[in-house]
Amino acid sequence: MDGQKLAERICRESRRSQALVQEDSKAFMAAVQKIRFERRYYLRRNAADARSRLRLLSRSFSDHVAREEKEIFPRVRRMTPALLPLQNLLSLEHREFADRAAALDRGLAALEKKTPADPAAPARKIYSDGIYLVCLVRSHFAVEGDGFYRMLRERLSSESRPALLSEAS
Repeated sequence: MDGQKLAERICRESRRSQALVQEDSKAFMAAVQKIRFERRYYLRRNAADARSRLRLLSRSFSDHVAREEKEIFPRVRRMTPALLPLQNLLSLEHREFADRAAALDRGLAALEKKTPADPAAPARKIYSDGIYLVCLVRSHFAVEGDGFYRMLRERLSSESRPALLSEAS
């Protein structure tokens, strides 16, 4: 297998994990919309559902992140240092997702425990934070697909291919 085929394999595997995360993000967003638009009576139940969906989304995104941070980025960093700025951006987005998801989880936990006297403001906050998180995931995958992985395929030079192949074996 040459470097180009290896890059294609890495990209294919990344697209598979992205598809799982996208599926979880759609389910999460549907649950968050219920918090925003359904009646107050259902708020605690919808918060519990959204929190459960958030945990699924966080788990699938964490699996995706772990593979990139532990397997792909270190190898690519040595072989194609020109991609370092994109790797740094993607790593920052990984951390931002984790921070935002944790804050959102805390907000959902509070709604799940007790319905506030005026639930409209917390519901709007959860809704806007949920939209932000889903948009962050979509933007992240756009940068990966249209930037990082495309450039990875283009930048694999003939001299880096043998080293990259030997590490992949």
